[in-house]
Amino acid sequence: MRDEMIRQERLEQLHQRFQKKAEIREQWLSDMSLILDEKLVCSNAAQTEASIKKHEAISAEILARKDRFRALNGLAKELVQGGYHAKDAVNKKDQDIMMKWKKLLDKLEARKKTLDGFSNLMNSFREIESIVEELKEAEAKVKIDDNGKHLQATEDYLQQHALVEAQLHGLGKRVRNLNRRSKNMTDLSNTEGAVLDKRLEDLNGEYNRVNDLANDRRKKLDVAKKYYQFLQDAEEEERWVQEKIDVCGASTTGKDLNAALVLLKKHEGLEGDMNGRWPWCEKLCNTGKELMNGGHEAKKEINSKIKNLIEKWDRLKKLAAIRRTKIEDGIEAHQISIEKFIPQENGDKSEDEDSVDEMVDVPTEIEVEEEVEKEVMQDVIETRKIPQVKVSHAYIGQGMKVEKGDLLLLIQRTNSDWWQIRKGDGTEGFVPANYVKEVQPKVSQKVIRKPMKVKEKVKVKKTVMKKEVQKKKPERASKLRRAPSVRSKTNLHFDKDNVDKRQKQLNLNYNKLIKLAQARRIALEDAKRLFKFYSDCEEFESWMVEKEQILKSKESLSDNMDAIRKKFENLLTSLAANKGRLDDINKLAEEIHQSGSSQKDIVKKRQKEINDRWIRLNKLKMEREKNLEGASSIELFQSTCDELADWIKEKDNAMNTDDYGKGLQATIALQRKHANLERELNPVGEKMNRMNYLADSVRSAYPDEKGYVDKRQKELQDIWDALKNKLDDRKKKLDDVGELHQFNDDAKDLLSWSGLMKAKLAKSDMPKDVQAAEIMLKEHAELAEDIQAHKPKFVDVKKLGNSVLKKDPKNDDVKGKLNKLQEDEAVIDDMWQKRMDQLQDAHDLQVFNRDADNIDLVTGGHEKFLEFAEVGKTVDDVESLMKRQEDFENTLQAQDDKVKAMDELADKLIRDGHPDKDHIDKRRQEVLDRRQKVKDRAKERRDALNAAQGFQEFKRDSDELSSWMKEKYNTATDESYRDLTNLTEKLKKHQAFEAELKANNDRLQGINERGDELVSADHPDSPVIKTIVSDLNTQWKDLYDKSTDKGNKLRQAADQQTLNRALADAQDKLDEMEKSVANPDLGSDLRGVKELLKKHHNLENDLVGLSDTIQAITSQGQELAKSGHFDKAGILKAVDEFNDRFKALKPAVDTRKNKLQDSLHFHQFKFDADEELQWIKEHLPAASSTEYGKSLIDAQNLHKKHQKLELEISGHSPSCEKVLQTGNQLIDQKHFNSKAIKDKCQELQLSWDDLLSKSKIRKKNLDMSVQVQKVLSEVAELENWINDKMTLASSTDYGKDEASADKLLTKNKVLETDIQTYQGIVTGLGKEAQRLFKTGCQDPTTLRKAQDNLQDHLNKLKRLAADRTQNLEQSKWMFAFKRETTDFEEWISEQMQLAASEEYGQDYEHLQILRNRFDEFRRTVEAGTERYNRCERLAKWLLEDNTPYEEVVKERQEQLREAWNELLEQIENRDVKLYGAGEIHRFNRDVEDALQRIHEKYASIPDDTGKDLATTQMYIKKHEGFENELVALEAQLQVLIEDSTRLQETYPGENAQQIEQLQASVVENWGVLQDRAAQRKDELLAVADMHRFLADVRDLLSWAKEIETEMLSEKTVRDVHGVDLVRARHEELKLEIDAREDTFSTISQTGEAMVQDEHPNSEEITEKVKQVEEARERLRKVWEDRRQHYEQLYGLHTFLRDAEQLNNTSSSQEAYLTSAEYGDTVDQIDSQIRRHEAFEKVLGVQNEKLNAIQNHGQEIVNKKHFEAPRVAKVIEEVTLRRENIKQQCAGRHRNLDDAMLYAQFNRDVVETEGWIDDKLKVAYEDNFTDVTDLESKMRKLQKHQAFEAECVANTDKIEQIKQQGDVLNAKKYKPDEVHQSLQRLMSKWNELLKASNDRGKGLVEAKDILEFNEQVDKVEMWIREKDSLVNAGDLGRDYEHCCELQKKANDQESA
Repeated sequence: MRDEMIRQERLEQLHQRFQKKAEIREQWLSDMSLILDEKLVCSNAAQTEASIKKHEAISAEILARKDRFRALNGLAKELVQGGYHAKDAVNKKDQDIMMKWKKLLDKLEARKKTLDGFSNLMNSFREIESIVEELKEAEAKVKIDDNGKHLQATEDYLQQHALVEAQLHGLGKRVRNLNRRSKNMTDLSNTEGAVLDKRLEDLNGEYNRVNDLANDRRKKLDVAKKYYQFLQDAEEEERWVQEKIDVCGASTTGKDLNAALVLLKKHEGLEGDMNGRWPWCEKLCNTGKELMNGGHEAKKEINSKIKNLIEKWDRLKKLAAIRRTKIEDGIEAHQISIEKFIPQENGDKSEDEDSVDEMVDVPTEIEVEEEVEKEVMQDVIETRKIPQVKVSHAYIGQGMKVEKGDLLLLIQRTNSDWWQIRKGDGTEGFVPANYVKEVQPKVSQKVIRKPMKVKEKVKVKKTVMKKEVQKKKPERASKLRRAPSVRSKTNLHFDKDNVDKRQKQLNLNYNKLIKLAQARRIALEDAKRLFKFYSDCEEFESWMVEKEQILKSKESLSDNMDAIRKKFENLLTSLAANKGRLDDINKLAEEIHQSGSSQKDIVKKRQKEINDRWIRLNKLKMEREKNLEGASSIELFQSTCDELADWIKEKDNAMNTDDYGKGLQATIALQRKHANLERELNPVGEKMNRMNYLADSVRSAYPDEKGYVDKRQKELQDIWDALKNKLDDRKKKLDDVGELHQFNDDAKDLLSWSGLMKAKLAKSDMPKDVQAAEIMLKEHAELAEDIQAHKPKFVDVKKLGNSVLKKDPKNDDVKGKLNKLQEDEAVIDDMWQKRMDQLQDAHDLQVFNRDADNIDLVTGGHEKFLEFAEVGKTVDDVESLMKRQEDFENTLQAQDDKVKAMDELADKLIRDGHPDKDHIDKRRQEVLDRRQKVKDRAKERRDALNAAQGFQEFKRDSDELSSWMKEKYNTATDESYRDLTNLTEKLKKHQAFEAELKANNDRLQGINERGDELVSADHPDSPVIKTIVSDLNTQWKDLYDKSTDKGNKLRQAADQQTLNRALADAQDKLDEMEKSVANPDLGSDLRGVKELLKKHHNLENDLVGLSDTIQAITSQGQELAKSGHFDKAGILKAVDEFNDRFKALKPAVDTRKNKLQDSLHFHQFKFDADEELQWIKEHLPAASSTEYGKSLIDAQNLHKKHQKLELEISGHSPSCEKVLQTGNQLIDQKHFNSKAIKDKCQELQLSWDDLLSKSKIRKKNLDMSVQVQKVLSEVAELENWINDKMTLASSTDYGKDEASADKLLTKNKVLETDIQTYQGIVTGLGKEAQRLFKTGCQDPTTLRKAQDNLQDHLNKLKRLAADRTQNLEQSKWMFAFKRETTDFEEWISEQMQLAASEEYGQDYEHLQILRNRFDEFRRTVEAGTERYNRCERLAKWLLEDNTPYEEVVKERQEQLREAWNELLEQIENRDVKLYGAGEIHRFNRDVEDALQRIHEKYASIPDDTGKDLATTQMYIKKHEGFENELVALEAQLQVLIEDSTRLQETYPGENAQQIEQLQASVVENWGVLQDRAAQRKDELLAVADMHRFLADVRDLLSWAKEIETEMLSEKTVRDVHGVDLVRARHEELKLEIDAREDTFSTISQTGEAMVQDEHPNSEEITEKVKQVEEARERLRKVWEDRRQHYEQLYGLHTFLRDAEQLNNTSSSQEAYLTSAEYGDTVDQIDSQIRRHEAFEKVLGVQNEKLNAIQNHGQEIVNKKHFEAPRVAKVIEEVTLRRENIKQQCAGRHRNLDDAMLYAQFNRDVVETEGWIDDKLKVAYEDNFTDVTDLESKMRKLQKHQAFEAECVANTDKIEQIKQQGDVLNAKKYKPDEVHQSLQRLMSKWNELLKASNDRGKGLVEAKDILEFNEQVDKVEMWIREKDSLVNAGDLGRDYEHCCELQKKANDQESA
């Protein structure tokens, strides 16, 4: 029993803990739910970021409490498992809390998704802004109007623009990514989505606009580049043409024949250059015309360029033709130099005797065999290596678009930045060089026909020089006869007629022979072609008949499709292989027709028959092909049907189950699975539609297959319909079961909630005040919100239940739950409304009572204020009282709204029938009556204060005005006007006084009016007011009279003072004028005279002004006298005296003026003359200077300065003449200073004449100096030119080759020409110098010396130039000799190779060709004799001129002779060998055709194996046709071998051996052909495998590269969520990599197998396999590295998130801990302590979190994380902050304990003191001294004992209070207050003990008796109690009852 009791007690404690924690958790869940329901504000990025951080903090706080809810759930489970009596309620409570917890987590997740959506939106906005900024930058770049001023600038702009286009391309990708991401943002609202769409639309428009601008910019730059390139090319072309024009314009034709031939050769090279360059010029002109047609702004300039270029080209062509004619004429002229002396036959014997023998060179014509090169077209296999590049970055621009990984052909490396490439479709363009990288070149072999030079020997006639002995007479010159020339027509052969006749006959016979041979050859070739044509037609026609039979045969298409297709493919191969036979037949027929054969009509007919049959065969093939295409549709239909049947069976098996779920979650999972199955069936439905379409197609194309198609279609449609029906049935059943489970769960939840809600609504406690009422109303409103929140759930559950009942009307459980739910809903609504009415009434009553009490409290204060009756004795007192009264009335007025509100509230409550309406009405009336009384008293008080204020203000104003009038009366009565000094100020003061008096008149009137008003209003002080008014008016009248009199007298004195001042001023002016007129000074200079005149003029003006003043003064004096002024006589006298002085001054002023004007004329003349003399003096040094310049520039500058001086002198001449004229006029006028004027005029005239003469002399000298300096300057320039050319003339550089020597020679000749020119210039300078000598040159020696030096230097330059010309000509001849000998030696070497050839031909015809070539070769060599002779002549000339090259020339010439002789010997040997090989090749004709066929077949085998798989497969098919052709060729070769055997028997010996060798050759070639065919087939198969392998490798490596790039790309991560996304994507990549693992293995295995099979490309395959393996390993490694990096990143952000959350928590905790509010009462402090204990618990939990953060951070640091220093710093900061918080927490805990102890101490002291005071009162009031009887004493004793017991009971409390005080004193916590409280308490306690002792002294006797009686009563009571317990037999109803009985039983046993 005891153990059970203990267990039950423990369960009860657990239940209490559960209830307490459950309430806390529910409150926390409600708060958090409200927080999560707050509206999100994410209008910008900052708000979104703040909301995300806030949500992270909320998430951290919510998720941190997960363990608490688990602990609460654990408590509930423990209570349920322990069998607690209220376990159902506990379980229900726990389920409700866990449901709320789950809903809270769902809200948290939904809020997180919403914030993620906002974050993505803001990120998109930021990205849009970033792109817009970059677009603005790009727009600024593409809006540049400058296209460059030249080609280099334009190319620079193009490169910059390419970068801009690359930038735009990157921006385009970002824009497309944004568009794609915006489509994926499905969680945005309509407004947000519209904003994003609008901004994206604007962004797309902006991007397209900028892109269009960039394209326009590109077009403009391309046009500019084309234009500048055109200009540059045109300039280069013009320079080249001009250079060639200069060359063609040269007049030289060579010094000798060799030089002329060299010039002719060069000219031919020039013409070749012109022919090669003219097309380029035409292209350039076309480019310019394109620019002009495009409307280029510089089209005029372009047109001018083109026109100039064409004109220069035309000029060049004309000059080139003229130049050629000149050179040819020169060659003809030089041939005259090769004239020979021929003796004349005249029979003069003496001449024969005198003649002598002489060896001379005689030209002789010989026939030689010469090897020449002939150009023929031949088939050549050309191997090309085409450079390739691979695109490493995608690029769009320059009209090109390439993707990453594309292989492109490299056309040209244009520069280091741009390369020209070609795509696979033939598009060419430019891409950035750093966007591509070079790979292995593409190797291609191609059979092409190209011109080849074939060497051939021909016989040619040449003229050579032979030594002959001729007779020569030394004394007499013989007549010379020129040898016949090509261009000479006058010197002909002596037997011209016979030669022409014979030559014509030979030509006629030869031409006839040629025509007969050609006719014979044509007839034979026609016969051969005709027989071959008929033979080929027969064979081909029989083959076509056979194929027609095959194509016309009919077979079933649905039985064996593969066999039919294979057969047709073989037929196609055969057709393709034999197409060439038809082409050959048509070609033969065409040749026969063109040859004009007599059989051409028959041939044409036969050709038509063959072609018609071939067309019919192709038609049959097309029909069969069409049928087979339809058959492929039948095959496709069959495969589709089979596949559909398998799919439908598979899905049907998947639905063969009866499981519909035992719960809601299981059913939902089955429904989800079923939905997936439905989605999987959508493709099946599409395939069914496709199958039906295929069936219709097959039926329409092949009606014979209709039955088969209908059968298969019906079968599939039946099983498909059955599957869909089964699918619909299962879906319906799953929906029904799901609805039932959903209804049961929802109904269970709602019934549980209804029970809890009814318990809450059944409470009946009522509020005691307004605050409590409001709290209860708020709680009740929250219940309403909860009820309303569950309303939709009731509706949904009812709807769901009705739906279930509709499907299953007999389900009683559902009906019962629906009825129960309906009843509970109605009961809850009714209970809530009743409770609401009660709480609202209670709240209204408490509000009314509170308002009424507040109003009464204020009204009492107002009544006390109105008890004060003082009204004040001064204005200030009254105003102070009035202000207080106004404040009081304002307060009273302000209370009216509250009173009105209280009154309206009362009316409303009474009208609404409030339960306490009588009390409300009575209370309201009391408040209103008391309020009205206060208002009436306030009005009376206000009237009294207003009356007092009016009187006090009147009295104050009257007193102030009276005092002012007394003060001003003294001012009005003084006699200051008698003193005339300072009258203006006195008058101003009086005027101010009068104005002040006038202003105060209104003040007086106001006082009178106010006084009258007060008297008329019966003011209590009316008599006093009347007296004050009367006194004021009397005083005012007296003051006004005195002021008027004083003003008049002051104004008279002012007028007199003004007159006196005017007279004094006029007297001063008059004195000054008299003094000025009497001054004898007439001025010492011009300025002084002008100043005196100016002063005199001012004096005259002042005199006029003074006259007016005097008249005014006179008038004023007379008026003053007339007005009766007291001093009128003195005034009139002063005026008259002044008038007399003024009249005497006027004549003196006029005299003074005349004298001053005469003085002015003299001084003005003197000043002008001095100025002219000074000007002459200033310019005289320049006119008389002897400096004439030391150089031409100085002399010219001085000459220009003197010209300016002369112009200045000329311009100044009128000024000087004017001054002289003025002086003469003054002299004529007999000026008082005439002599001085005359002297000044003479001085000026002499100075001016001197200046003019010196200026003319200097001009003459300067002219001479300029001429001399010009001559010296030209001499210096010529000296400089001679010095420059001296270096060139004295140079020892004679050229490194013939061209350089020729150029140097040309330059030197130009120099000689220039020297001749400059000689004329020097001569001219000499003549000029002689002229200067004659005209009187100042320094003739210098000029003569310069001229002599110049002539000497020029002569020296002439000599050097002549010597250099000679040396250069020798150097040029030497280089020409070297060139000729070198070229001739090379030519001899080439001819030697031909002469030493061991080739004797492959057949007889070939031998004839070789023979002809050898003859031509011999003639060529013989023609080379002239070159040999030319070299000999050059050597002879060099040796005769004694040049320094003599040894070199001799050595070179010896070598040349040896080579030439060796060549001639080799030619003779070759001729002998060719003659002996005559009949060897006759037997080759028998096998020529066979070998040719074999070679043709061999050559037709291409080397190209295909660039891709499709091409290779095509080649394989072609090769199969080729093998079929070899079968027919093999039969022909067999016949040829039989013929060879027969020929060997017929022709034994060497011929037989040769035939046998030819036969062996044929057999060998046939074997080679077969081997080549087999090799070709193996190569094609291997290449096909290779293409498949490479395609797989390329795809896989490309995929691997993309994956690797994605993994290696840096991703911006700011939080844990970002890291989670990155890690999730990384895991997806891992899955993708794992999925590709089989592909890697397959490729590796395929590659290894190909290598093992010794594939030709084994190395490449091995390399690719290696690349694949490396890619695989690299992917794994990169994935692992990035995984580790992301793990570290995740750990870092997790750590930072936790640390930040802890820091945020720390901030709020620090704010709490820094608060100094502890409370004043025990309850307040206890609340603070409980709050602090909760805070400490939170702190403890956070310590665990801190430890976790520290451990996590230390782990990161130990792992050497890349952010380890930052992590360590964060750990240190967080730890230090938490330590500070712990210390602050401990300090606050101590402070709270001390405050609690002090509050308890005060409370206990106050309570104990109150109790002691009560007890002292009792002790002093009750007196037991008068008690006499025992019974009374017993009663008193009992009472006293109770008193003492109470005192004893409180002794411990007193000790406890004392201990508390001691503790507080020990802690020094408010020691003074504690000590005073203890002293006061102990004093009262001692007093109480003393009073108790005194009180109980008289009751000692009755104490023992009283104790005995008490013990007896207790024993009797215990016995009765225990007896009833034993007799009852009660064993307890429950655990509590059992515990109680046990206690009672224990008491019994203890007794």
